[in-house]
Amino acid sequence: MEISNQAELSVNFRLVEIPVNVQDRTSIMARVYGHSLDVVILHPGLGRDAAHYDLLARTLAAASGCQIVAYDPRGHYLDPRTGEPENVYSFDGMLSDLSLVVDYFKQGNQVKVIGFSNGALVSAFAANNPSVDALCLVSCPVSLSDSIAYARMCRLFAGLSHAQMKHKFDKYFGRFCRHDSYIRHHRGNLSSALKIGKLYVKCFADHVRNVMSAPTLSELPPAISTPTTFIFAKHDFVLKHKFSKIPQLYQQVFQRFENLQLTVLAKATHGFGLAKKQKLSAQSQKLADELIAFINNAQTTL
Repeated sequence: MEISNQAELSVNFRLVEIPVNVQDRTSIMARVYGHSLDVVILHPGLGRDAAHYDLLARTLAAASGCQIVAYDPRGHYLDPRTGEPENVYSFDGMLSDLSLVVDYFKQGNQVKVIGFSNGALVSAFAANNPSVDALCLVSCPVSLSDSIAYARMCRLFAGLSHAQMKHKFDKYFGRFCRHDSYIRHHRGNLSSALKIGKLYVKCFADHVRNVMSAPTLSELPPAISTPTTFIFAKHDFVLKHKFSKIPQLYQQVFQRFENLQLTVLAKATHGFGLAKKQKLSAQSQKLADELIAFINNAQTTL
C-alpha cells in the first residue's frame, strides 16, 4: 500500500516530553504523529534518533490511522540546558526507557512496538511485558556483540587510553570525522564527548563494555506469548549471515515464540535506507508496506 508523498507530509507531529524519575535521565523527548487511541512505538537503532524515522512515521500514521511515537533513546541527544550528553548508552537503560514510554502511552490503549536493529534487540526483551500487545523486530541481531560489525570497531578501542582512542577513532572513520563538526570541534578535548552518528559517548570505555555485554536473544524467557513479527533483509551487511537461509541459531531462538511471523525481504540491506530526498527509498517503501501489514494485522487479531 504505497502512500503518496503529499499524504505523508500532511501528517504533522507534536513534541511530547515524558517525565522520567531516574538518576541519569530527567525526561524522554518523543515525536507523536496522529491522535488515534491505538499506539505504535518506534525504537530507533543505535546511533539514530526520532528525527531519523520522520518520513517513515508519517507514512505509517497516514496508512494505518494509528498514533505513531518515535523517541530519542538515551545517549542519542544533547541536554538542551547544558549542551552535553545527558547519559551514556546502556542496554538496561534503553530497556527501562522503552518500558517507561510504553506505560506512558498505554492507559488502556493498544500498544504495538517496532524496534530497529539494536532497538529490535532491546524491544525483544519487552516481549512479555503485558502492556505490549504486539511486537515487530526489524533487522534484529542475535546479540549486539555477536553479530554486529560495530562491535569489532569497539574491540579496536577497548584497551586504549582516551587520547589514543580519539586518534584511532579519527583514523578509523577518516572522512566522516573530518566533516563532522561536532568531532572536529571536540576531538582535541579529552573531557568532551564523542559523537558517533547521533550517538553521544562521554566515556568510550564504558560504551564498549555496554556494547560487549549486550544480552543474546537466547536469554529471552522460555516462552514468548506476545504476537511477534521478525523482518530481515536478505543481504544484511551488518548481521553476519545473509538471510537467504535463516541461521540455525535463529531457528533455535524462534522456537521460543508461540505466535511468530517471519518475513525476509529481497534486495534490501540493514537499515533499509529510509528517506531519500523527502521520499522513502524503494527498499524502505517495501519495509513500510510490511510494517503497515503488521500494524493492521495486529489490530484485527488483538
